[in-house]
Amino acid sequence: MTDLLRSLSTDTEFVARHNGPNLADQQKMLERLAYLALQS
Repeated sequence: MTDLLRSLSTDTEFVARHNGPNLADQQKMLERLAYLALQS
C-alpha cells in the first residue's frame, strides 16, 4: 500500500517537470482521491 502512495508522489514530480502546473494540480487531486479511497 505504501508503495502505491510512493509511486503516486513520484508520478506527481514527473508530471510537474514534463507537463506543467495544471496537470500537476490534477495529479494532486487524483492522489487525494486515491488516499481518501484507501482510508475508507
